[in-house]
Amino acid sequence: MEIVATDDPQARMRLAPQPHWLEGGSIPRICSSVLYSLVASAAGLVVLAAIQTLEPIATLDLRMMICHPYRPSAQCWSAPNAGRSPPMCAFVRCLVHAQSCPEPVAAGDATFMRGTRGRRFDYRTGNRSMACPVAGRGPPRMECRYPGPLPPP
Repeated sequence: MEIVATDDPQARMRLAPQPHWLEGGSIPRICSSVLYSLVASAAGLVVLAAIQTLEPIATLDLRMMICHPYRPSAQCWSAPNAGRSPPMCAFVRCLVHAQSCPEPVAAGDATFMRGTRGRRFDYRTGNRSMACPVAGRGPPRMECRYPGPLPPP
């Protein structure tokens, strides 16, 4: 994957097809899991581009609305848009286009929570601890309330 542009509130990523991404069958097509990965990466990128700071984010939901397999004749790219973003949550709509197709080959909606810090597992001792990657901050106190339905695109 290649980051092409990050203009608030948009970003673009490009992905050149690889032979090992093809599904089996009589017609070679890109696996849908590759499109999921592109959408997830591009959506996370646009959230970080929109808030213009490097902070932990967590994917709460990723839903593919359409996902058409396409022939690997050309590169595909993703152009997500950050929607209305409350202080703790970010909503993103992402379209995936292929050079050979006039219509999007995939579309997805993603929801992210900002400012999350998860538990860290120390494989040497087997202990779990709260991670605080930002110096001077104590353990996080998280309160999550469902904000209601997603806003229209």
